[in-house]
Amino acid sequence: MEDKGINFVKTLNLPEVEEKCFERLVRLIGRLNLSHPLIFDVGANIGQSIDKFRGAWPDASIHCFEANPSVFQYLHTQYAAEKDLYFNPVALSERIGELSFFATRVAEVSSLLSPTQRMQNLSVEHKYDYEEITVPSETLDHYCETQHISRIDLLKIDVQGAELSVLKGAQGLLSAGAVSMIYLETTFADCYENQTLFTDLLVYLSQVGEGYELWDIAPFLYTGRDQLWAANSIFLSKSIAGELLK
Repeated sequence: MEDKGINFVKTLNLPEVEEKCFERLVRLIGRLNLSHPLIFDVGANIGQSIDKFRGAWPDASIHCFEANPSVFQYLHTQYAAEKDLYFNPVALSERIGELSFFATRVAEVSSLLSPTQRMQNLSVEHKYDYEEITVPSETLDHYCETQHISRIDLLKIDVQGAELSVLKGAQGLLSAGAVSMIYLETTFADCYENQTLFTDLLVYLSQVGEGYELWDIAPFLYTGRDQLWAANSIFLSKSIAGELLK
């Protein structure tokens, strides 16, 4: 019987759309005169975002978080000599301790959430086949407290469906409006068990503290049946949005 769901064999990827969203982010930070932004890269993978951030802001300080041990080893080796980079081999979530982590065959789709069985069955390259391991977990609030960090200019999150858990672990910072901008990837297709939905993000971020405003959304990946699969979004704190609207 033919599967009437998502066609994972043929997808439409629009990297130019993703790039333009990042360019708009760069312009936003430029309007705030932040030449040395403090950036948190949650789900750093092998450093793709580090390269982008350093290209835009050579003097940025970047705190990197990558839970996959093998990927972290590559990341640290690749960038160890660079200044103002801080490496953390932990998962950020709403809990301090240890969590299950699903290290997939293709590392960039690894997650704190297990891929759905249907996703594994439909992925012809078996990229979602996984090994379940245990990794250390930290909250953003606790990390910033121990590092004496009171404000984050840019919080980038790419954690394959576990975005809400990361944000809940930063509730103190978000309630205080201490995170200026949030730049995150959201998955719309049914890829992971109990994954964060975009509506979950909208509700949570609109209600935490004074609230965060959705400033931009850029869909960049569609399934073979033209269903939205992934998009990048920019959320701004109320105070930052107010400054930019002056």
